[in-house]
This record gives sequence, structure tokens and C-alpha cells, in this order.
Amino acid sequence: MKKIHFLARVVGIDWCDDGILAIVFADDSEEPSEYLELQRSFEEPDEQDQALGMATYCLSTSAGATTYGGITSFVIRDTQCTIDLAPSAAAEIGIAQYQIELDLGADDIPILYAHIRQLFQAAPSAPQTLLLA
Repeated sequence: MKKIHFLARVVGIDWCDDGILAIVFADDSEEPSEYLELQRSFEEPDEQDQALGMATYCLSTSAGATTYGGITSFVIRDTQCTIDLAPSAAAEIGIAQYQIELDLGADDIPILYAHIRQLFQAAPSAPQTLLLA
């Protein structure tokens, strides 16, 4: 299974009007060739979303693949972010692991950490390992 490694020159955090938190790691702000987007709706999920397993966070890749849940480990140490996926999620998007180097200022790190914690807090299928150090 494939591993993706890239330098995230851009890390975007956005709250959409409909209660969705989006965190995007991208290699370029204008025309990214590689990115990973994490999203979670904080609206009450409907029965269909629950039945389809969509009542959690989702990952969207630069290749256009999307999966719901499936992160087993999300670790940031210094400027290195490693995201491991469960076998079912990896099979769905064709990627087993992301290794993302973060190009962030010191003031941006606590903001990113707070939003990552919020994204996974009480989420169904939250990562077994969440380390932000």
C-alpha cells in the first residue's frame, strides 16, 4: 500500500457556514499537486449518514478519493505529521500512511493542535493514538 510524503507549505483551517470544520495540508496555496483535507460536520447526523458510516470525520485526497473515519494514529512531533490509516480506509483510498512535513510558524502550532483535537473529540472512529507534541 502506498505512503505519501510531502511538505505542507500551507495549512488551512476553516469553519464553513454549515458547521463543518475543515483542516487542509497542501504543498502549494495556488495549485496544490498534493494535499490532504480533513473535515467533520458538527451538525446532528441524519439516519442516512449514520447508516452509511458518514457520521464522523472524513479524509479527502488530492487524487479525489474520500473515506470516512479510518485514522488509527495521528502524530505530530516538531514539524513532522504522520497519519496511519486502518486497512479498510487504506484500501478505500489507496494510501496507508501520510508523512507530512509542516512549514508552520511557532504561533500557528497551538491553533492547529486545538483544531485537530476538536475535529477528533468524541468523533466515532477517532484515532487510537493522537499525539501532538
